[in-house]
Amino acid sequence: MSSLPHFRRAWGVLLICALIFLLAIFFILFTLNDRHQQLTEAAREDALWAAYQLDRENLKLSNLLRSYESNPSSVNWDSLELRFEILYSRIGLLQRGHIGELFGSEIGNLASVYQESIQVIYEMDQFFESGAESVSAELEKIIELSNRLAVLTERLVVDLKGLSALRINEERKDQQNKYLYVTLLIVLVMLTTGMLMFMLFKHMKLTANARIHAESMASDLQDAVVKAERASQAKSEFLAMMSHEVRTPMNGILGMASLLQESDLKEEQQLHIKTLHSSANSLLAILDDILDFSKLEAGRLTLESVPFSLINLAQEVIALFDITAKNKQISLELVLDDKLSSHYQSDPGRFRQVLLNLVGNAIKFTHHGKVTLNITQVDSDTVSCTIEDTGIGISPEVLETLFMPFTQADLSTTRRYGGTGLGLAISKKIIEQMGGSISVKSEEGKGSCFSFQIPLQSIDAPIANPSEIPKSSASNIIADAEPAPTRILLVEDNKVNQMVAVGLLKKLGYSCTIANNGAEALDLVEAELFDLILMDMQMPIMDGVTATKKIRQLDHPSALTPIIAVTANALPEDLKACLDAGMNDYLSKPFSKKDLSDRIEKYLSIRT
Repeated sequence: MSSLPHFRRAWGVLLICALIFLLAIFFILFTLNDRHQQLTEAAREDALWAAYQLDRENLKLSNLLRSYESNPSSVNWDSLELRFEILYSRIGLLQRGHIGELFGSEIGNLASVYQESIQVIYEMDQFFESGAESVSAELEKIIELSNRLAVLTERLVVDLKGLSALRINEERKDQQNKYLYVTLLIVLVMLTTGMLMFMLFKHMKLTANARIHAESMASDLQDAVVKAERASQAKSEFLAMMSHEVRTPMNGILGMASLLQESDLKEEQQLHIKTLHSSANSLLAILDDILDFSKLEAGRLTLESVPFSLINLAQEVIALFDITAKNKQISLELVLDDKLSSHYQSDPGRFRQVLLNLVGNAIKFTHHGKVTLNITQVDSDTVSCTIEDTGIGISPEVLETLFMPFTQADLSTTRRYGGTGLGLAISKKIIEQMGGSISVKSEEGKGSCFSFQIPLQSIDAPIANPSEIPKSSASNIIADAEPAPTRILLVEDNKVNQMVAVGLLKKLGYSCTIANNGAEALDLVEAELFDLILMDMQMPIMDGVTATKKIRQLDHPSALTPIIAVTANALPEDLKACLDAGMNDYLSKPFSKKDLSDRIEKYLSIRT
């Protein structure tokens, strides 16, 4: 129970950080939209002013021409020529900017008026270029051209005013809708994040109470075991729910930010969106750490057993941190034992996660000197990894609690370097689950040395690709199916995620039909044939797993259509359920445009 105040403080810090991130997102989006609207309105006003000036200058020229006609001696030729030159210069002002982009597609109705106005000025210019005699001889024709220009410019000014007012009203309505969507997303993320933190803290408190009760009352041991099993089951269900509820709105935030990044924005706006995207990714990293740690605590983390190259894996880790180390002007070295085997059998993903955490920490807390990763073959079945740095070091009192969750040297370390304090706790549990152990030696101000040993079985078999995803039995048939017109069916009930997916697909050049649930999707695939189906898992009326099973049972060519699960559920049992139902692949939310493109191209190429 003594650790509860520490957990309470840690959750408080995490909640405050989450709120700050969300407020920053809202502020940036508000500033970005407001600035964009101001610039657009200013540009329209400039274009409207240029048209108005053209009309005024033509009126002045017309008056001067009539005076010149009635009494040529009363008007100086130089003054008349100067007045026309001023009128001619207004063409350049009117041609600045992109009027079509400022006023919308309706500007096409004014294109002929705009072009005719310029042509009239050019015709007048032919007379003025020939000199005073030519102007005097053709004065009536010039006056007629000026009168024609007055009619054209008057219409141009009036219509541009109307279009400007129309565009302003439309953009304000659009801005209000955007603010509404963003506000709903932020509120939803705040609620789900607060719920996640509250329920995890509450569960830890209940677990601690149950542990004390079990230790003090041996006669109730069996009841405590039953309660622990129920708590573990509840935690698994909670993790599945929280993973979905948190990742769904995060997919909306990151997806919208990605679409804005690819739009036509100013440099300052690009910086704002980049900050928004980075803040959302930071929040997602915090949530991933919490979910990862909870899965380890509940014993729900499963390990793979596939062939992999430890040498290649270590080189990849070093390459990832090479730029960071160079920017900090520290040396990053990799030392490999000659006795290392070419391949081993284990979980490369979790091995990489541990190395990334430990090497990343070493670089983060080192300001000068070097960081060294040393991998040696201890015996035939054991590999040792040592990460040594010349950083700030760790005090003896902190070393005792270093591998406890949510622990860092002190609050100043959290403020200066960031992080959740879960990285080392997660790494320790992964190493122990792989059958290994980890230790640390450190002296404050002189650096640290983390060492861990893991049993690894060396093999001679060629390395397999650990990232290859199992395919359902239907995938063997798909390769022989006849290609259909390139169309994609998106089955998604969340309106924001529909907007994100449609936007990304449009950027990739694909058309898209939307179904709001599995039942609608089933009706659509019976009516027409699609190249690919993107299927959400959790939906009202009919979920994605049930819909996939029914599609695979159809006596219809659509039964062979590739189906990719697009889901916020990231637990192994959820992904297995997708594949067992007949889906070919899965894409976890939040996803990037590249993730979506890679999956689509993979299965479109199979059908062609």
